[in-house]
Amino acid sequence: MLNGKLYAVWDPVLVAAALRNKQLSTMPQIRSVTSPLCHISEETNAILHGPNGEKLIHDVLASMPPTFFGESLRELNGAALSYLGEYFNGFANGREEKVSNVWMWIRGLMTEPTGKAVFGDWDPFSKEPGLEQALW
Repeated sequence: MLNGKLYAVWDPVLVAAALRNKQLSTMPQIRSVTSPLCHISEETNAILHGPNGEKLIHDVLASMPPTFFGESLRELNGAALSYLGEYFNGFANGREEKVSNVWMWIRGLMTEPTGKAVFGDWDPFSKEPGLEQALW
């Protein structure tokens, strides 16, 4: 969840306590997974764990949802659909492709254009094919 929080609590006593507690935070978990998940440098990791790290993480998370609405979303969708159009036009021009696993083919078909739309020339998925598997 990009900017939301999800807590799974099964004990009724703990559910009641969690609902009363306004200080629940996922910040420790975000800090612990950021470095291995995003492959950030030691310097960046030190900043995230420093005194301004929590504000920086909050600002990054808060900046993401607006990009998925309105004009920004239209531009992302347009870029992804443009890539998909080029891909499917290849079939009209005689390209053939053997698909052994439809799910994996569709998954790749959605991941690659989305990566290109979001990251542009810096798309990590086209530069390092193993990242798609790591993402999923």
